[in-house]
Amino acid sequence: MAAAPLHSSIAGNPIRRNTVHSIASSQPAQAQTSRTSSAISHAASIPTCPFEKHFDPQTGRYYHIHKESGESVWDVPASHANITLSAPSADSQIAAATEAQQYATEQARKRQERIAIAQQYNLERRTEDEKARKQSHQAEQSRQYALWRAACERGGIDTSTTDGSVRVSWQKLGYISTQIYDFERDFGRKLTRLCIEGNSLQSIGAIPVYCTHLVHLSLASNNIQQLDGDISKLHQLQRLNLLQNQLEILPNEIGELSELRELEVAGNCLVELPPSICLLHDLKRLNVECNSLRELPEHIGDMACQELNANSNALSSLPCSIVRMPNLRHLCINDNRIDCLPLDVGNLRHLEVLHASKNRISELPTSIC
Repeated sequence: MAAAPLHSSIAGNPIRRNTVHSIASSQPAQAQTSRTSSAISHAASIPTCPFEKHFDPQTGRYYHIHKESGESVWDVPASHANITLSAPSADSQIAAATEAQQYATEQARKRQERIAIAQQYNLERRTEDEKARKQSHQAEQSRQYALWRAACERGGIDTSTTDGSVRVSWQKLGYISTQIYDFERDFGRKLTRLCIEGNSLQSIGAIPVYCTHLVHLSLASNNIQQLDGDISKLHQLQRLNLLQNQLEILPNEIGELSELRELEVAGNCLVELPPSICLLHDLKRLNVECNSLRELPEHIGDMACQELNANSNALSSLPCSIVRMPNLRHLCINDNRIDCLPLDVGNLRHLEVLHASKNRISELPTSIC
């Protein structure tokens, strides 16, 4: 019964070793203590290695990790040379090399499997994408064909006029359908009005070749960069609208459009007008606003324009011949670099509106009063 209080005291309050020895004073306990101390002393006399040896299957080599610092090295440092690690036997080396080879082989097999799976996935993805693109392209072609067809049919069966009129605007079509070229053949009537605005056109295509009866042609808000000389084949054209394109120059053949009444080329990239434009004697309205014109044609006075809009260009002066335009009613030259007006600008008897703000004019000619 005396052992129970001792156990309780040890469990609740740790007791120093000398106290335990003083309590446990029997002969068997002393013998056990003596044997334990002897074993501890013998184990302490055996040198221990501060490194643990590990095997790297990728390189087939052993490496060592310091037990306290965790630092890993391939070889035991020279400072611990007195502690020798037993060299692996030939069998263990062969086993390690075999294990490393098997590991490398397995990794290569898995890598090849992953590559094959990725290639198969990419192939399937490309096939699906290509199929989707074809379907989308076919659907877009069908949509565009239906748009062109509907526009031609509306213009072809309109009983309010004897001539045909086609309008296809802001549909992002990007091209001119051959249905336009075949309009007269398909519907048996002349195509006189054609409006294809906001459709990202790069050129006017073969319109001058197949649509020679056009009176009104509007190709505004596209990406047209140049006009071919074939434009002169539109002998009956009275109104040409090329607003908001990317024209840098007009062809000389434009002077052959003898029936032209209105020419709209505002919002382009024109730096000059061809001299032949002065041959358009019946032109009533010329709009060259928002370009980069440095000058107007010298013989512009030969034209019979009633409205001339040259706002927002780079004009530094006006040609003297402009005072010979007898029918000119509206002259707009705002936002240029003009220093002075022609002295005889007051001779424009029919001039009703003159806008010349945002220039460098410091004095008005007396003829204007």
